[in-house]
Amino acid sequence: MSVSEARSSGRLRKRPRISYKEPDDEDLDIAEDGEEEELSRKRPRRINKRKIFRWTDLPGEIRNIIYKLCLSRQHPLFIGISTHGCKQYSPYTCRMKTAVPLIANILLANRATFAEGIPFLYQNEFHFGSTETMYIFLGNLSATSKSWVKGITMGHLGRALCYYSSYGVNSHFGSGYLLPALNSLIGTHRLERLQLDTDIQELNERQLTRFVRCFLQMAQKWVDAVGKEKGDKMAFLDLIVLVMEEKAQQNTQRLRLREEFKKWID
Repeated sequence: MSVSEARSSGRLRKRPRISYKEPDDEDLDIAEDGEEEELSRKRPRRINKRKIFRWTDLPGEIRNIIYKLCLSRQHPLFIGISTHGCKQYSPYTCRMKTAVPLIANILLANRATFAEGIPFLYQNEFHFGSTETMYIFLGNLSATSKSWVKGITMGHLGRALCYYSSYGVNSHFGSGYLLPALNSLIGTHRLERLQLDTDIQELNERQLTRFVRCFLQMAQKWVDAVGKEKGDKMAFLDLIVLVMEEKAQQNTQRLRLREEFKKWID
């Protein structure tokens, strides 16, 4: 053997040999297991250690405080009608410079949050600028939502009643909506006050009689509903609050109004 042959044979022995033999199934399984173990060592699993704090995990007392801050206000909520041309939109809360806006979006979280928070919203004092507004607002409420209403102020209702009793329907005061507006009070089982911005002290006996007769004519269904619920035909008078310039005369005029109502209620 020559030197050149030995060197060439040595180089051939150092080359890796390639086997074209197909591996068995067992060899493949072992190889796959080994690859998975190696990958698992290289890429460790990420464990999410963050603890999610849910809204329902808060105590009920704290949730109620948040509902009150978002949905309750000390001042009345002025409700008006948004119109554009001949098209009428839903009632909206009027703008107030010093008022903190409501955060009603909290009610859109889920049904449970809506059920818990909706009483706080409707327990506000609602001030309606017209009988039309009152009719549309209360008429669009569900029976459950309406039952939570506690306070209503009618800015024009008293004047509309006085005007209607003397001159008939007047569109400026929304007298055409007196009947449906007062009928929409049916279902307000938790109502505590119906404030009428009118000074009956300015009415003489004849005008007061017209005022009472007009009120009973328009609100007869609501008066009967309250009387049936409370067991007293005159129970609706306990809900009516009169706004008067002279506070000292308020009790006197209230008794005067009660006596006039007694004449016309069987």
